[in-house]
Amino acid sequence: MRSKYAPFRRYLERVKANRLTLTFTEIEEIIGAKLPSSAFHYLEWWGNDWTHTQASKGWLAAQWRTADVNLNNGVVHFYGIDRTHKSSRSD
Repeated sequence: MRSKYAPFRRYLERVKANRLTLTFTEIEEIIGAKLPSSAFHYLEWWGNDWTHTQASKGWLAAQWRTADVNLNNGVVHFYGIDRTHKSSRSD
């Protein structure tokens, strides 16, 4: 089954910088869907946890980590991690 967050993974894989700041709205545009309400209310949703679908099929699969999530302003900062080895995880 194709992941809702696969387009986000592909987007991040194309980013050349090691740091990236996106608004929640920009992420919704990338995935072509609304984020769940929990993304707007709980920092844990943005955690770097492989057991969370949004992370494992999204930013972690693309070798990025989240940091400095601002729920009030709807902004999240991403930092590239060892992106020299592309993930072999599938959608």
